[in-house]
Amino acid sequence: MYCAEVWGNTYATNIHCLGLLQKRVIRLICGAKRIDHTNVFFHNVHILKLPDLVKLKTAIIMFKTAIITLYITNECTQIIENT
Repeated sequence: MYCAEVWGNTYATNIHCLGLLQKRVIRLICGAKRIDHTNVFFHNVHILKLPDLVKLKTAIIMFKTAIITLYITNECTQIIENT
C-alpha cells in the first residue's frame, strides 16, 4: 500500500471504513459468508489486515531512521576525532 505508514496513523474512525472494506473483499476472494470471521482467511491467503500493515510499515520506517541516525552519528564522530 502506498504511504500506508503516513495515512494509516490517522484517527481510528478514518481507518475503520477501509478495514471493513478489506474484510468484505477477503470474504469475496475466499467465497465466505457475510457473517464469517475473517482471521482465518487473511492467514490462509497471506494478507495482512490493514492495522497490521500500518504497524509493519511504520516499524520499517522507524528502523531505517534509527539505522541512518546511527550511521550519521558514527561518521560525524570519526570526522571530529580525526581533526
